[in-house]
Amino acid sequence: MRGFHAGRPPRNKGMRYPADPPTVEEIVAVMRAAGETTHGQRLRALIIVLWRAGLRISEALALTEPDLDPRRGAQLRQVHAVELAHEGVPLVVIQRSR
Repeated sequence: MRGFHAGRPPRNKGMRYPADPPTVEEIVAVMRAAGETTHGQRLRALIIVLWRAGLRISEALALTEPDLDPRRGAQLRQVHAVELAHEGVPLVVIQRSR
């Protein structure tokens, strides 16, 4: 039934849904399910980058080597600092690590 809803907005247009982030246990379960193959290790690394740096999938896939250069310090380090703060690391310690 192609085009059945053509020209009409979806019923849920404009509705907002609360964020439902995965729990740590769910993320670890997905990482375990990735397996130990080369592909599984790559997938686990991508999951860790997404999770710890707070990146969208498109942002993680678009990363290039200069984005990970520690001398530049921006995108990933800033988000990492926020994550450390959420984990209760004192701000003084976070500032020293930057």
